[in-house]
Amino acid sequence: MYILLNSTKRDGNTSLVYGQRKKVLENRKNFFLKNNIDIKNTLVLKAQNENIIKVIDKEFLSNYVDLSEEVLDADAVITKEKNIFCYLNFGDCVPLVIYDKRNEVMAFCHLGWHSINNNLHIETINKLVNEYGSKVEDLICEIGPSIKKDSYINKKPIQLGRKDWEDYIEKIDEDNYKVDLCGYVVNTLENLGIKEIKVSNIDTYLENDYFSHYKEEKFNLEEKGRFIVGAMLK
Repeated sequence: MYILLNSTKRDGNTSLVYGQRKKVLENRKNFFLKNNIDIKNTLVLKAQNENIIKVIDKEFLSNYVDLSEEVLDADAVITKEKNIFCYLNFGDCVPLVIYDKRNEVMAFCHLGWHSINNNLHIETINKLVNEYGSKVEDLICEIGPSIKKDSYINKKPIQLGRKDWEDYIEKIDEDNYKVDLCGYVVNTLENLGIKEIKVSNIDTYLENDYFSHYKEEKFNLEEKGRFIVGAMLK
């Protein structure tokens, strides 16, 4: 089985970009302790927006005594190793877990604007199918807190005019469009034949207990930060 966990504003900012190192690391540590996660088995990813998928296996783990001291440049990870908590700092993007319940392998993806446009989630599933023998009927997908369509307004998004995005971009006026990133991901998963898909109803823009990059930029907020979303096999 797998677990998907996320922090909130109550746990404090968890990104070094938006806070002092000592306080950020303290916030992360407290979140891990609260959830009974061994800090030495926590691995933070740094999204590259280049569809970089890394494998966390025994060979990878043998190089490290304390994973929490490392930063892995990756947009997604795949692992069969248990009790390794892989996470990123989120602020609107779509977190996705893909779990093969038969082979007990898990993938965790950071689906931002570019990675969704480049179908990172499909590429990750293809890797599970081709390299791990996964079958789509055995896959469970879960999406964590993210910004939703009615909150995400963009000026002439780059997907405009693409047929596969027609149902996920709604015109408001000549310049502004609602963009349904989460809906696009869910639909593409369904089209692959995945039946079991769980979606968090939390809209990070609307929920005051979550940091939101879009809200910070729109209202020029002084309070900025990110929250953890991560997953691990148990």
